[in-house]
Amino acid sequence: MITAARVAYLGPSGTFTEAAARAMRTGHVGELVAMNDAGEIAGAVEAGEFTFGVVPIENSVHGTVLPTLDELVFTRESVLVREEIVIEVTFTLFRNPASTATATRVLSHPAGLQQCRGEIARRGLTSIETSSTAEACRLVGGEQPDALCIAAPHAGIEYGLVPIAEMIQDRDGGRTRFYVLAKQLAFHDGDMDGFHTALVLTPGRDRAGILLDMLRPFAERGLNLSSLMSRPLRSGLGLYCFIVTVDAHVDAPRFGAAISELLDGGVRVKNLGSYLAWPAAEQTAGAHAEYPAGSVAASDSALAHQRVLAPPHDQVR
Repeated sequence: MITAARVAYLGPSGTFTEAAARAMRTGHVGELVAMNDAGEIAGAVEAGEFTFGVVPIENSVHGTVLPTLDELVFTRESVLVREEIVIEVTFTLFRNPASTATATRVLSHPAGLQQCRGEIARRGLTSIETSSTAEACRLVGGEQPDALCIAAPHAGIEYGLVPIAEMIQDRDGGRTRFYVLAKQLAFHDGDMDGFHTALVLTPGRDRAGILLDMLRPFAERGLNLSSLMSRPLRSGLGLYCFIVTVDAHVDAPRFGAAISELLDGGVRVKNLGSYLAWPAAEQTAGAHAEYPAGSVAASDSALAHQRVLAPPHDQVR
């Protein structure tokens, strides 16, 4: 018998996070409860008040959602990432159907405002940040009827608003990654294909080559790393931990040997969870490679020397 689970998500109703919660694959969603922030959700899961919690962790345009990551890295000890969900993000501009005033303000979550700057500028609107795109819809539907809001296509309808422009994001193909949090990992019967593991690695001391030494145990065992980032340890400048995503389940062959080598080398290791990954083809559909402005390749040898090896120097002493 499958038991329907209570699931906490970053609300209010109508957010992209709610859509992600409804797309869960490793649990049966029963009651959905909106909460205010990632810390509240992780705490409720850790306390056993909810079976699952769904929180945003990364956006393809704006990168990692640091409050979520820091909550998992620094605060929670018994919350694990069980699954990832990737949702395509598109934005619609809504208005209150009862309003006859000319709108001068637009409300949305900071990410929504950032991703729709072109439309906002074309209309000459003043941006007002809200805690979520759904909260922006709620305000325009009630307390601030003369403003506009930017939200998911389904969100405005839920709050009685009407769309006035669709697909207004500056870049198409934007996606947001969500984590499903729990106190247990998803079951596997020995088939661990399509799982990733997120680890926090904290070196015992800083020295030349320490990052290389932490990554080598994975490379030598054929364990691919699909992401690497650092977070300050908060105890002083220049002190960091490193968060890596390994494209394998922690139960996979050779994984344990890599962890043992790290521990023997004085590295502290925290497992954030082995989780069912979203299909790679769906994560990158329609995407194309872009490089930071000013990047050079080996084929641009003269330019590479100028920009990388011989950048301008100030002549004034």
